[in-house]
Amino acid sequence: GKDSDTFLQRLTCNDVLKLEIGSGQQNAILTKSSTILSHFWTYKTEDSILLLVSEHQSTHLLNRLEEFHFTESVKFQQLDQDVGLIAVQGKDAWLQTTQVVQWLFHQDEILGDKVQENQHSGPVSWVISHSFTGDPGYLLAVAKDQFTSLVACFEELSIPEVLWEDMEIARVESGYLEMEKDFDSKTML
Repeated sequence: GKDSDTFLQRLTCNDVLKLEIGSGQQNAILTKSSTILSHFWTYKTEDSILLLVSEHQSTHLLNRLEEFHFTESVKFQQLDQDVGLIAVQGKDAWLQTTQVVQWLFHQDEILGDKVQENQHSGPVSWVISHSFTGDPGYLLAVAKDQFTSLVACFEELSIPEVLWEDMEIARVESGYLEMEKDFDSKTML
């Protein structure tokens, strides 16, 4: 909704009002004593703000946002039932993601550090510049009914699959912490 920026500005610890369309930032909701209640990534699109949050926290974060929603013109929508995510990480992430976007949409390239919304009919809803491991990376948000098609695209282009366990090891080794896995509101680092 039209009040999304100012609503999140009041509730979060980072400056949401400074986000430009296509950019993102880490963010959190804190208690009065600065304990982290929810940690997430905030991405601004042309007409909305996407919150990328771990599966463990999504319901808690949504409830927290609803708790402080009074008269603002905002709407919350949990997309985990509608959207699947594919992460492309590593030194070749830009090239591999560009190949997929070119193959699917016949576009020249993706935007390097911006959220790109899909303006075409097809499986990708958003291409988000996001690292899970400290290496360059992208996150493709895909309609669930098109998920298999996108995986087939990666296979067709011979882009190798990396096991989630290996991504977790790389994430921890690079120092990227995740709430509810590495810490919670009671066991802060």
